[in-house]
Amino acid sequence: MANKIGETDALCPVCLRTIHADKVEEGDDVFIVKSCPDHGEWKVKIWSGAENYKYLYEFAAVPKTPKKRAVGEIKDCPQECGLCERHLQHSCLVVAEVTNRCNLNCPICFATANGCGYDFHPDMETIRGMFKTIVDYVNSPRCVQLSGGEPTVRDDLPEIVKMAKDMGIEHIEVNTNAVRISKDLEYLKRLRDAGVTISTCSSTVRMMRYT
Repeated sequence: MANKIGETDALCPVCLRTIHADKVEEGDDVFIVKSCPDHGEWKVKIWSGAENYKYLYEFAAVPKTPKKRAVGEIKDCPQECGLCERHLQHSCLVVAEVTNRCNLNCPICFATANGCGYDFHPDMETIRGMFKTIVDYVNSPRCVQLSGGEPTVRDDLPEIVKMAKDMGIEHIEVNTNAVRISKDLEYLKRLRDAGVTISTCSSTVRMMRYT
């Protein structure tokens, strides 16, 4: 017996139209049930352990709304997108992708690096524009994670870090597989001196110890 425990908006996996969805509990699992007028009904499992899922709502964060919003009212989220009036929480950690290139070719990649059909490797002025948006619309302290792909494939990553610091971004992380910084100590020192707060390594690095 299905028991409705919530509602949300979802997307039709065929046409990507925004459609209504119910969250339902069946046994010990939680599903999203959504219906598109053109492509039918879809049922997707989103959680195992229904009681734990409902218990999570007791730990919902106290909203801290953004001080500024980049766009006005949005009527069809996520078809229209941006920092709008619907946002109840400010940005805590902004992920800024500085490349989609990588120095690994893993069979599974959550970032779809190397071979996603297009090359994203923005120049410094484009990245400056990304940082300006963060400075203009994100509450201080501003925390930014430089990501990719693999950001350390960029020789100019230390200059990117310094530019972010100079523009007023206080906390800078580099999301890296650590392949380059484990071999190139001078490059690592340049990142440190430019102002990197911390480098976060993926599970790939931990696996390398055993291969």
